[in-house]
Amino acid sequence: MERSDDIENNLFLWGIVNRRVRDLIASRKVPSYEREDLRQEIHLRVHKRLPRHRPHLGHRNQFIVTIVDRIVANILRERRAEKRAHGKSVSLSERIERSRECPAELGDLIGQED
Repeated sequence: MERSDDIENNLFLWGIVNRRVRDLIASRKVPSYEREDLRQEIHLRVHKRLPRHRPHLGHRNQFIVTIVDRIVANILRERRAEKRAHGKSVSLSERIERSRECPAELGDLIGQED
């Protein structure tokens, strides 16, 4: 059974999560159809970090707000990275035909002028 302060913190946590998700959707950084998935993802990540809270360093609610804000920032950073990584990756050691007589590794050609 949860203690009353755990229930209050859980309600506080859901309130913060809902507010941050609503702000992300309003700013069009996240599509509205991802609302529930995002809420659950943030909540799960927060619960994994709650045991790190040290009461002598600060109130639990402030810890929760800080953690939620950092998680949201990380989620946005991860999404931007996914968008950048959609192209085909090519190894710098891949051999290319510079000319018929002179094949070379791509990495050797970087910075060289023709």
